[in-house]
Amino acid sequence: MVKKIIVASALFMSQYSLAGVECLEKVTSVIIASNGVHFSTSGVCSDWCSINWANQDNVNRAYSALLTSVTTRKQVKMYWPNLASCSAKNLVWAVPDYVIINPDYPDN
Repeated sequence: MVKKIIVASALFMSQYSLAGVECLEKVTSVIIASNGVHFSTSGVCSDWCSINWANQDNVNRAYSALLTSVTTRKQVKMYWPNLASCSAKNLVWAVPDYVIINPDYPDN
């Protein structure tokens, strides 16, 4: 019984070991597909990441932000709940919690 509690506690704690991080990203590619928006960046998403949030309006807004980032050469800020550092390589198809585009962010 004690062994089960220790294993359960370890699993619970491992879920919260990463605090998440906001990263400024240079978006390099954007694709819209039937299953969401897919994109790559020069940072943590050098392989494909995606936005497949439940609310289609929010997916459309995210697509607009990513496309705006590419066309204006402005970086976007993304929150990655699964990463502890912006120097880490993200998982393929990882999904950010949010995307922010701001005219004051640096150019690519």
